[in-house]
Amino acid sequence: MKTLDFEYDAVILHQTETSKPIVLFGAPAMDIEIWAGVPQKKTFQPDGAESSGFQRVENRARLEQIRRFYLE
Repeated sequence: MKTLDFEYDAVILHQTETSKPIVLFGAPAMDIEIWAGVPQKKTFQPDGAESSGFQRVENRARLEQIRRFYLE
């Protein structure tokens, strides 16, 4: 499997002399889409049990409700 390499300028901050560093950087959305992800819940049939995950399964009806809300 090929390894993807990305390079970004960054700023490193320390809130105190003993604190861990905070690293700030900017990256194009297209890059982030390649290397970032959020585990999504999955539903297993026939009992409808869900796996563990952070992001809900996409609900088209709910997305349409949100779209209409923001268009108003």
